[in-house]
Amino acid sequence: MTRFLLRAGIPATVRRLEHALSRPPVLALTLLSIVLLALPVATHKPGLPPTLKADEPAYYLAALSLAFDFDLRVDRHDLDRAFVEFPYLSVQNLIVMSDDGFNTLYYGKPYLFSLVAAPLAALFGADGMVLCNMALLVAMLWLGFLHLRRHASEAAAALFSSGFFVLGYGFVYVFWLHPEVFNMAAVAFCLYFGLPPGDRGETGAPATPSPHLGSYAFSAAALAAGTYNKPMLAAFALPVLVAALRRHRWRELATWVASAVAAMALYAGLSMLWTGEPTAYLVDHRAGFNLIDPSEPLVEPMDLPAAVPQAADDADEGESDTDAAGDPLAERGSAGWWWLLRVPDTTVGELVEAGTSFFVGRHTGLFVYLPFALLALIYFVLHGRRDLLAWAILVATFAVGLFFLVFIPFNWHGGGGFVGNRYFVMATPGLLFLVTRLRPMWPMLPAFAVAGLLVGPLVASPYGVVVPAPTLQVHARNPPFGLLPLELALREIPGYEGAVQNGLWLWGRRDMVRAENEQMWLRGGRPAVVWLMTDRPLERPRFWIRSSASPNRARFCVEGLCRSLELGIEPVELELAPPRPTRIRRARAPDEWERFYDLYVYRLEVDIVRAEIPRWHGGAGPTFPVGVEIRHLGEAAELEATPGRDADAGVSQ
Repeated sequence: MTRFLLRAGIPATVRRLEHALSRPPVLALTLLSIVLLALPVATHKPGLPPTLKADEPAYYLAALSLAFDFDLRVDRHDLDRAFVEFPYLSVQNLIVMSDDGFNTLYYGKPYLFSLVAAPLAALFGADGMVLCNMALLVAMLWLGFLHLRRHASEAAAALFSSGFFVLGYGFVYVFWLHPEVFNMAAVAFCLYFGLPPGDRGETGAPATPSPHLGSYAFSAAALAAGTYNKPMLAAFALPVLVAALRRHRWRELATWVASAVAAMALYAGLSMLWTGEPTAYLVDHRAGFNLIDPSEPLVEPMDLPAAVPQAADDADEGESDTDAAGDPLAERGSAGWWWLLRVPDTTVGELVEAGTSFFVGRHTGLFVYLPFALLALIYFVLHGRRDLLAWAILVATFAVGLFFLVFIPFNWHGGGGFVGNRYFVMATPGLLFLVTRLRPMWPMLPAFAVAGLLVGPLVASPYGVVVPAPTLQVHARNPPFGLLPLELALREIPGYEGAVQNGLWLWGRRDMVRAENEQMWLRGGRPAVVWLMTDRPLERPRFWIRSSASPNRARFCVEGLCRSLELGIEPVELELAPPRPTRIRRARAPDEWERFYDLYVYRLEVDIVRAEIPRWHGGAGPTFPVGVEIRHLGEAAELEATPGRDADAGVSQ
């Protein structure tokens, strides 16, 4: 036995491991990795919500189908599996595809992430897919450390890499059954193995290294996997090509290009074998359906009177709500990659507004959900701005974000299911590779503090928390986020609702307001914020106010103008005269996408002393503490000119 161990090199390996662990940064990262890898086993899906969310149904069920059936076809057994671990609610938005009018169904998402996670999913179910994501995150953590160690001390490299990957919103997507972390890893593997030491003058690295061709092949195969999922990731070929060309590495360049082509052909070929299509995004028919009863067909072939298709892939980047609710048997080019071929019609104003939200938005801001991204850019400006390769990485990284901003200005953040900017998270590893030096060290102190303040709640509760009106964006209710700009241009932000009253759109957070048809109630006992939006400036808007918690007192403030009311049993009218709008934005008309108009936005702050939980007769919910009911009656000048008004009813007779 001793002779066998000696031949196998076990003692030497143990000695090398012991030597590595004797270095505190390596030991700390090793222990952190062990904790992270144990976390998915210790926790358990489902979280909040207690069902599969966003695009999870297709990815998870595809992994189980590959593990147990060795195919990607959707049948009765696949539908039954959806309720084994998630029996509490119906499954929303199971995306399927078909090339024969929904007679034969296949999973309508790219299969690579499901294939990689299939072995662990077979062993541990949904937790296995989380474990796969965590293993990829740990791998990126170590690649970041090894990259930064070329430029800085091991301690500094370990700190920065840990802050970047663990205290960033990418950590949240570890717990989603989604390919976001898979795509992040594709970018990280591409850059680490495609940009060998010495390309950027690292300390101690040879000036003209001779990297193994296998590194280039793996780099290309990794990027091809990410590009197969999201074609815009092909932008990260730019830094690899720049590095090879400026060093005249023709053999390495040929190896990388050939490996990328071969890998893409392999991925498409496997898809052809399992589904008859090279990718799920180039099929005739593709849509998302709700799975309520697995004993019933998910969709009736050629006729769908009983099932309304949902927006495939969160409206699949370019799909409109009208398309999603229409006939899925019609030409659904917008459900795939065909939308990439259209000419974008984004305006400069939309780009400026979206760019602000992209970096510092309350729900989507890059610097909000990944503070170490700002620190990476600071180090780039200090030390890497003269490096051509660093500029290539910077261009490739933000080209991915710019692509979404230009092509889908209403949906660039990730659709209805997102935390932070879901579409850009896959490109964020590129920011780490901008760093060439970690000097000075002190900026890491505020970076860790800000990350703990903004991202810490997400890291501490990745499965969500139980709160009134729960949503994936519940962290944005924390005090620091209220100081950040609200993304009013986005098509959908979960956790908000509103009502239209006499030409005025009243909109707010669901824990602050409840809306049903044209009625709206505001929370009492704590301050609430309501956004008032209209296509013309408000001069003297008049509101009808009633409080069931009597006596009560309320204070209404808009742009420095405040009014206080003493409320009893009888309703009263409140007239405001906002001195100016909080914001004026150029918005697209909801009925005519090509037409723009000015949208006047006012922030109304309401502080109501008392609240009452009424007995509801609608769907607003029994636990909402109502302070007042509010109705917009119209402009005071128009109301005064209307004879026969009944002030108590708040309507004209």
